[in-house]
Amino acid sequence: YRVSLPQYRENLEAIVALCRQHGIQPAFVSLPRRRQPGQAPVESPYPGALAAAARELGVPLLEAGPLGYDTAPEDNQRLFIDTLHFSPEGHAQLARLLAAQLVERGLVPAGPAPAP
Repeated sequence: YRVSLPQYRENLEAIVALCRQHGIQPAFVSLPRRRQPGQAPVESPYPGALAAAARELGVPLLEAGPLGYDTAPEDNQRLFIDTLHFSPEGHAQLARLLAAQLVERGLVPAGPAPAP
């Protein structure tokens, strides 16, 4: 891991504080994860820490659906170019998922549907 769990939490708190100081409503996005057929589940405390921080700090946590760490189906590798970074199709899918959740939660106003 790049940062310890306590440092991760401190980073999330600092991001939220900075956003709020500038009148910005923060939102977190669940962590992505590529899954390949037959791959064993990977255990990590970071998705849970992100969810806990979102609850405790009153920050919306937007779900990444089939791209998410805890919600990925058995095989979503076509949506990624490596273990973390999205393919063009993955980026487009995440954008649609996040846009819908932002509107549903009232974080942005509904607008015209984007072009395909």
